[in-house]
Amino acid sequence: MISIRHLLAAGLSTLALLGQAPPASKSEGAPAAPVQAPQGLRPAEGFQARIGQPVGEVQFTDLAGKAWSLSALRGKVVYLNVWFTGCPPCVKEIPDLNALHARLGSHPDLVMLALAYDDELKVREFLKTRPFQFPVACIPFAALKQLAMSGSSVAFPTHLILDRQGNLAVASTGGSSQISQQLAFSLSQVLGAQAGPSTGR
Repeated sequence: MISIRHLLAAGLSTLALLGQAPPASKSEGAPAAPVQAPQGLRPAEGFQARIGQPVGEVQFTDLAGKAWSLSALRGKVVYLNVWFTGCPPCVKEIPDLNALHARLGSHPDLVMLALAYDDELKVREFLKTRPFQFPVACIPFAALKQLAMSGSSVAFPTHLILDRQGNLAVASTGGSSQISQQLAFSLSQVLGAQAGPSTGR
C-alpha cells in the first residue's frame, strides 16, 4: 500500500522535474556562436602597479633630427612602440602600425612614436626596406627603464599609451596579429568617446 506521504513525495518530485529545463542538445547544422575578437590591448601584469602613475621624463631625438620630451607632450595622448630590429614579432607588426597611423595619425590629440632599443646605424639600414610611417628614435636601456619599466628586463614589443596628464594608461607586451584593432580600441578609450577614432565606414 502506498501511503499519503509517498504520494506527496512523488508529486513533489514530478513538479521539480517539470520545473527543470530539458537538457540542451546540439542541433545539426546550427550556426556556431561568433568568436569575439579581443577589443583592447592585453594588459601586461608587470605594469599593473604603474597604471595611472606618472611616467618618468624621457628626452630623445628621432632619426629625422627632431627633439622630443615626454613632459612637453602633456595634453596629448602618446603611443609608444618599444621594439628592436632583431625582434620578429616587432617587425611583423610594422605594417599594421603603419595602417593604424594612416587611420589615426591626423588626430590632433595623438602622438605616435617608435622607440628602438638598437644601434642607430642598424635601425637606419633596417628602415630602408621596412619603414615606419611615424617618427622613430633610438634610446638606451636607461631610458626604457624610465618609461615605467620595472626590473632589469624589457619585453619586446612593448606598447605603452600615456594619457594627457602623462600617466601610464595602457601597457601591453608581446606581439599580436590584431594589434591595429586592439590599439585603435585602447586609444579611443584614452582619447575619450567624443575624440575617438572613426570606424572608417
